[in-house]
Amino acid sequence: MVGNIELIVLPSGFYLHTLIGPNSKLLLAIGETRAMMKASIQSAILNITLNYLLIPQYSIMGAALATAGSYVVLNIIYVYYIWRSIRMSIIQIRPIVIIIFGVLLYTLVNIITGVLQIKNPVLELIICVSLFSLVYAVFSILYSGVYKSINYDIVSNHFYSE
Repeated sequence: MVGNIELIVLPSGFYLHTLIGPNSKLLLAIGETRAMMKASIQSAILNITLNYLLIPQYSIMGAALATAGSYVVLNIIYVYYIWRSIRMSIIQIRPIVIIIFGVLLYTLVNIITGVLQIKNPVLELIICVSLFSLVYAVFSILYSGVYKSINYDIVSNHFYSE
């Protein structure tokens, strides 16, 4: 069926944009609207270029890859502008580790259910979701804990410095 893989690739780019998306709100809050405009223009040019190069050869998949890649690059540019403006690193390792663990765990659960060769799809779904949810929740709680995600002192010093 055409479009199955594309409907995984494109939302992955949107998911990363949503996960890292508050960067644009931070740039807006610190008054860096020019940086947002520059990043958007750079991302749009990249998207048009990638579409021009990838669509003739890869069709729908080329468009999905171009758009998802442009969103990722847009957020990388946002992170750069935030770091340059207020010397604050937005990238944190804990959420990245949890996401990588989730992907590895998902792969492992699929391998386990494939080895068990469960014929009933409802039973397979119940086993997959239960095992994944249990292990992922325990790992997230043990690994993450509660941590401060943004150092608000840096942002407030940017505005109220004398």
